[in-house]
Amino acid sequence: PSAATTSSSARISVSVITGTGEISQEDVRREVTEYGHARETRIGVVTCDRCHQDIVAQWAASAHRFASFNNPFYEATVDDLRNNASESNSWIAAHTEQFPETAGEVGKTKSQFCGGCHDPALMLSGRMQRDIDRESVAAQAGLTCLACHVIDTIHNRAGNANYNIADEQEDPYLFASASDGSLAAFLHDAALKAKPTVHKRQMLRPFFRQSEYCATCHKVSLTEPVNNYRWLRGQDEFDNWDDSGVSLNASRTFYLPAVRRVCQDCHMPPEPAVRGDLAAKNGLVRSHRFVAANTALPFIRGDEEMLRRIEAFLRDEKLSVDIFALRREDSPPEMALDGNRQTVVPGDRVTVDVVVRNRGVGHTFPGGTNDSNEGWLEFSVADSDGNTLVVSGQLDHGLQLDSMAHVYTAVMVDKHGRRISKRNGQDIHTTVFANVINPGTADVAHFEFAVPQWLEGQDLTLRARLMWRKFNRDYTVFAYTNNREGFKQFDDVPKLPVTEIAVDSVLLRVGSSDDVHGRTAFTGDPGEWVRYNDYGIGSLLEGNTRVAAVAFAEVRRLQPDRIDGPLNLAKTAIRDGNIERAYQYLRESEAVDPGNPQAAWVWGVVRQEDGRYGEAILAYQHVLEVFPGDRAAWRNMGRSYYLDAQYEEALRAFDRVLEIDPEDRISHYHKMLCFRALGRADEADVSAAAYSYYSIDESAQEVTQEFRLRHPGVNLMAQPIRTHVLVLQRNRGATDRPQ
Repeated sequence: PSAATTSSSARISVSVITGTGEISQEDVRREVTEYGHARETRIGVVTCDRCHQDIVAQWAASAHRFASFNNPFYEATVDDLRNNASESNSWIAAHTEQFPETAGEVGKTKSQFCGGCHDPALMLSGRMQRDIDRESVAAQAGLTCLACHVIDTIHNRAGNANYNIADEQEDPYLFASASDGSLAAFLHDAALKAKPTVHKRQMLRPFFRQSEYCATCHKVSLTEPVNNYRWLRGQDEFDNWDDSGVSLNASRTFYLPAVRRVCQDCHMPPEPAVRGDLAAKNGLVRSHRFVAANTALPFIRGDEEMLRRIEAFLRDEKLSVDIFALRREDSPPEMALDGNRQTVVPGDRVTVDVVVRNRGVGHTFPGGTNDSNEGWLEFSVADSDGNTLVVSGQLDHGLQLDSMAHVYTAVMVDKHGRRISKRNGQDIHTTVFANVINPGTADVAHFEFAVPQWLEGQDLTLRARLMWRKFNRDYTVFAYTNNREGFKQFDDVPKLPVTEIAVDSVLLRVGSSDDVHGRTAFTGDPGEWVRYNDYGIGSLLEGNTRVAAVAFAEVRRLQPDRIDGPLNLAKTAIRDGNIERAYQYLRESEAVDPGNPQAAWVWGVVRQEDGRYGEAILAYQHVLEVFPGDRAAWRNMGRSYYLDAQYEEALRAFDRVLEIDPEDRISHYHKMLCFRALGRADEADVSAAAYSYYSIDESAQEVTQEFRLRHPGVNLMAQPIRTHVLVLQRNRGATDRPQ
């Protein structure tokens, strides 16, 4: 089920991935026996290290290095697949017919789906189809230098290890297999340094600098050969990036950065080459630490430096927390709470709105395997003496997260309505909810509580912290319990680190019960317009258009020379179905910034809704002059062409979408409609089949109902607006502080 290929169309030697340098099998076994995985022995870098000392040292601490059976978390999951996924299918049967030795090994055959990205040394050599010696060099190799650098082709944008390994490529320099430290190795390196052009051409393909390269493994779909069910979207950092302002491919983005950024800009930034790496330019090399969000791997290895780097990366203006607004029953929101001390009175029932903004993550937060990732908001209220009155989002003594917390994660279930908790992707049937924050957008969490009489005259401290743990406790317990060999250094389930990414706090004054005038009116600060805009964005995305309109109106007032206020008001009016008001705000936008291509997107949407298809097409064409990779603009333009009976033009637009994303079901659907209108039945059938293949199984949600009834916190997070109802408790205790 892996999409990976080899130039020879055959299984490869392990050395294609691990290199020809001398690796001591005994050293690997000794480390696996002692630590549970190869920790010090660096597999696949013996030759590379002679010239690229800095890059090798960086890679040695990376998650890429610990991707295979040297990652005890992954090992537990892939072993579960290999041992328990026993249900066969027609693809497995066909595979067994071609390779009779795999008969009865259904789970092991299915595990090759994982192997294309995690275990290339095992999978491409054919070893994943039989029992694996976890102490072998191949099992402990992870993603070596060559695992990435011998890729010479990316087949398409579908991910799932969709690459080709150039296994017939040879080192053109003399003495390529010479032992490290020998005279022959010295001569090999001297020749390479004298004329490195061929080496660079082999090892540094132009697409290595593009996000499409990362998409080969960071875009995943689960298909019938693996899940015996249907096509399902898995993790997809690539499209989340490509269809965003970060890539400059999305005109509808709320924030447009000054420059385009690719994956490598964030995850492979320039780093000083302190060891003299020959690839250095101006003393810098592209970092091969691939720093991201996996704090679990360095923690279990005791790699404090890498853990520190990851936590610093997470805190480096990636996300922000803003306790922004307070609402009383049906009154308008009182905004910018930290600008002044707000007064409440006993008997008030207030809702505090906390805005979490994705400021610098180039894809969703969280990204990756969100069925096991765990981000959340910890919200607390304390009195003047520091006594904590309530906490939402606290870990209990068993390190389980508060089930009613506001979380950034995904909950998925199998066909029996049981939660996916082992990273058992082969069993995923449907998603109950997935709460993530797209680039340049925001999420609003609501915390509601009544102000009791006994707090009169006190100052209340509201505190909100955005927290992160890789992985959630259930998955950590599963991994440890099912892979004790991989966690040999731990006598109990590891207590994975919890990272505070961002924090905010404000004061509320509790006035007298009869102090009806204790509520402060706020006037916005022009320099804080972004805070109002973030609040409006989060409110709009949750469908609360009334509050969004209030916030965006304040943006318009604070920044009359910017397009953001009226343009976002137009988007809000569209959400409400108020076309005339949308036109009004668009005319305001045009007066501020005539011909703005982001406004052109909204003009296109409004005119399309208004049945003015020719004008909508012109608007989308203007968008595409500035954002040629905007899939939504191409898709909408195709829809307008179709509605205007220009079927050939519509087909060309939808084909452009499918060049960007071959799995775009809406484009397949509209191609089917166009072909039918043109009387091209055979082509319509092909598009209909593609649409059906990539469609969502609407009936699958039926299995979530009982699960939601049994899990109130999950049910709450599955709602469009999530309000967490809290009860302030007297004498909760000063020592009972949020963790």
